[in-house]
Amino acid sequence: MRIVLDASTTLAAVLPDEDSEFARAAISAAVYGDLVVPALWPYEIQNGLATAVRRKRIKAGSLDEILETLRALEAELEAPHGLGQELRLAQDHGLSAYDAAYLAVALNSGAALATNDLHLRRAGRAAGVALFADPRAV
Repeated sequence: MRIVLDASTTLAAVLPDEDSEFARAAISAAVYGDLVVPALWPYEIQNGLATAVRRKRIKAGSLDEILETLRALEAELEAPHGLGQELRLAQDHGLSAYDAAYLAVALNSGAALATNDLHLRRAGRAAGVALFADPRAV
């Protein structure tokens, strides 16, 4: 399965104080599938990890292990297809341009969108993208 993981779902899977069955299932699907993410994903992940260290949610010494885990996913980075698609999606669905980037990648690649963000899930549904199924909802 081709999958788009947003940054918050990715971080929920690797931060020890998160308890997200959904995020772990999405990461597992990405390991066995094909992960595609917007080019901003590495920056969002690194920012989330830096914030987690500052807030003492994780120790700086654990960053190498977390990054190695995420590198092993071999995420394909998708650059924007010109300028404007994310802006249109953001306006159409009331999203930030950052969240719209994940929606754009799902639309452009035919991948399932894995996000815990209810607003982004709603936008994905409205845009006609496949949503990664939350195992708690089954």
